[in-house]
Amino acid sequence: KFNQYIQLHPEIETIYTASSNNQFIHAPVGKIPEGFNPLESSWYKDAVKANGEIIVSSPYKSKATGNMVIAIAKQNADKSGVIGVDLNIN
Repeated sequence: KFNQYIQLHPEIETIYTASSNNQFIHAPVGKIPEGFNPLESSWYKDAVKANGEIIVSSPYKSKATGNMVIAIAKQNADKSGVIGVDLNIN
């Protein structure tokens, strides 16, 4: 479903979800950097702190593409994890 969403929304560079037990699913599928822990990512931490509200990051350079993106993320209603997207702002 994530790949289908990206095809329908080309402005979305990446879509991802991370669970509180450290499961990470993302699209498009690519190599995850060694040692990557989604629970330590600012988008995950900020979304958990926001307690169900949507967070929007400051612009940053994507490590995957070099494009400028913003992260938009939200904690799941059951607090089991966070879903987010990187939106290309180039």
